[in-house]
Amino acid sequence: DASGLPSIILTHSRAVTRPPLACILTGALAIGNTIKGAAQEGIALHEWTSDDKILDNTCNYNKIGIGTAPNLTTSVKCDISHNTCKYNTQNGMDLQTFTDGTICDNHVIGNAWSGIEGSLSNTLIQGNYVHNNCTSGTNTYSGIRLGYCADAQVKDNDILNSNSAYAITEIPGNGYVQASEFIDNITDKAIGGFSGPGNTVVLLPAKASVLSNISGIAVGALPLSGGTMLGPIKGGVSTTFGNMTATTLN
Repeated sequence: DASGLPSIILTHSRAVTRPPLACILTGALAIGNTIKGAAQEGIALHEWTSDDKILDNTCNYNKIGIGTAPNLTTSVKCDISHNTCKYNTQNGMDLQTFTDGTICDNHVIGNAWSGIEGSLSNTLIQGNYVHNNCTSGTNTYSGIRLGYCADAQVKDNDILNSNSAYAITEIPGNGYVQASEFIDNITDKAIGGFSGPGNTVVLLPAKASVLSNISGIAVGALPLSGGTMLGPIKGGVSTTFGNMTATTLN
């Protein structure tokens, strides 16, 4: 409004077994809340919301920790940072469709499906601690799983102990991740399975990450068009992926 204040401020509340806190309008703030036992999302972003800040919240034991409401059109320029999403019965974070935003420094642990999932175009996903997810045992989930998107930047995340084939991959049948960067993430599972062109994977020598030898960053069995892979290979994995060879950065 004309005052320049946020449309909605939700701060330091505690909600147990109730509907989600809903950020519906532009410029909403949800800071320092604790939400437990929600039947859907602990915190939900609604239609065409933008410039929301979802900060320092705890969303545990819900269906989804932080997510976008069903049939969402687009959520733009929102900041989801410093939150904790643990032990939710589906995804820790489920953000469809989310563009031009930031998802940084969150703890996403022990969720049944993926840790962080969504169509995250032109979004920075950095510094997240994503551990022990995919507890349902379904192999298609992963620590970070991307839907149809471009220009995502996935950097400096710690993605370990997921019960899945990949640490970072795309959603089967809803993927086509393209022109995105995957830089300096620590993983103990593969990074790969992307179907779109122009993706870049960079692993610095200090990181003990794994690149998939089956699909790598190839289009299934086809070479990735215009892609780049730089970094060390762990555990005897082949250094050749489609038409690319991995190179260590010094």
